[in-house]
Amino acid sequence: MRYATINEDGTFNAFITTRKNVLWDATHFCPASALTEDERTQFRVVEVADGTLPEPHPVTEYVVTHDPALVDGVWTVQYSVAERSITDVKAMLISQANSVRNEIMDGGITLSGLPISTDKGTKAELLGATKKPNPNRKRRVGGQTVLLTAQILEAMEGAVTAHTDATDSYHCDLCEVIEAAADIAALELIDVNAGWPSTEY
Repeated sequence: MRYATINEDGTFNAFITTRKNVLWDATHFCPASALTEDERTQFRVVEVADGTLPEPHPVTEYVVTHDPALVDGVWTVQYSVAERSITDVKAMLISQANSVRNEIMDGGITLSGLPISTDKGTKAELLGATKKPNPNRKRRVGGQTVLLTAQILEAMEGAVTAHTDATDSYHCDLCEVIEAAADIAALELIDVNAGWPSTEY
């Protein structure tokens, strides 16, 4: 349960943000939840209920939280729905596209059924391994032991590089489409999760 204080004129003042002891006066030092009904009246402390959250459009709208108001005798948090500007929608979609790009970039690929990590550490390791091949290099991959010959290492590095390039290229194209959209209706048609290059090589 949340608690708040009320002004002398009966309007909302502020939320009580701590559940720890509060010094109400010289003889009352306790959490708001420990006050009796009479003490709450004395110190103008009220319980605050959550209102019903509206369901905004996932792209074009967002929820705004307002101070509590007295509804049917209960102090209740108020919400409303506001429209995003086209600039805000573009920024939101580009942020989402960035997140998807990062997940795909580091999410790994498969090369002829062989799973390969694509995080920065693995990329650096592959690059070093192709420059200094070790004919006895072995690695447990996907539950099996694989002999990483120079040929296999080159193929792995090539696939990881192709994955990086394809992902970055699509990410750039997607962001350009978002930035070029003329209105909200055009932005609503953009699915930032669709169209990314395959991770199978």
